[in-house]
Amino acid sequence: MAKRKSKKGIGPLLILLIIILLGIFLFSGYKLVSTMMEYRKSEAEYDDLRNLTEEGEKGNVLTAEAIAAGKFACPISVDFDALKEINDEVIGWIYIRDVDISYPIVKGADNDYYLHRTFRKTYNFAGSIFADYENASDFSDPNTILYGHNMKNDSMFGKLDELVEKEQDVEEPYFWILVPGADYCYEMFDMQRVDPFDEIYTLFHGTDETFVQYAEKCAAESSVELPVPQFSTDSRIITLSTCTNDSKARFVVQGVLAGVVRHSGSGSAGSGNAAESGDAAGNQDAGGSQDASGQTKDSSVKTDSSADEYSEFVTRNE
Repeated sequence: MAKRKSKKGIGPLLILLIIILLGIFLFSGYKLVSTMMEYRKSEAEYDDLRNLTEEGEKGNVLTAEAIAAGKFACPISVDFDALKEINDEVIGWIYIRDVDISYPIVKGADNDYYLHRTFRKTYNFAGSIFADYENASDFSDPNTILYGHNMKNDSMFGKLDELVEKEQDVEEPYFWILVPGADYCYEMFDMQRVDPFDEIYTLFHGTDETFVQYAEKCAAESSVELPVPQFSTDSRIITLSTCTNDSKARFVVQGVLAGVVRHSGSGSAGSGNAAESGDAAGNQDAGGSQDASGQTKDSSVKTDSSADEYSEFVTRNE
């Protein structure tokens, strides 16, 4: 008579494996849900802040000719009084029409605080758009660096690299930095991937030919062919920086100040707007400053009337 084979139950190792896999699945699901909730909280907060901006008339695509003629205006205005009631560390607002980027800019005591804190100072991985803590708060430095996360839902600086994808189809190679009393228009001249410790992140305290050479080098290394401005020691640059899918690389977009629209009041632009074009709008007296190597030197520059007005504006809004 044949012996019946005994049925073997599920072994303890297999049970343990199932438990581990189930745990991984549940944890992954939890992390996914948590991330989506973080995204939604961040989006809701910044959507609410955009209610403090007002869109003007949809004008034509901004061109160098319009800036040279002084016939240009920022498409939006910002209520900075209301923003400062929420966070007094706000220093401006960035607006890039081509990729729909529109956010307040803050500056903290270091470069860590706003990395994962929103404008309302609540913890959120999306963080804020913030200026390097070593930069001046009035965007008067030769090179002001703004940081923002490259979020998977395209928020913050998540759409910044779309400018490269557009390549020659960048409709409007300009972006705006709005501050109380003025709107600064910057012409893009550089888009590229760089090392996190690349010299592109150099902060200058005063300018000389070293700064001009730096700007020309950055423009020459751009991965997108853009018009190269005539840089001078009076030029003012904004460097936008975000992370990439490579932890050893960053993506940057640089723009040089091309024109300024001034207006009365701390919020919306009034009907008496005055537009200024050219680097002269960014001139300032930088006597007794330091160069990039930290050596103190006399870098005084002669300023014209528009430069004097800029200096007075900076003084009023420090």
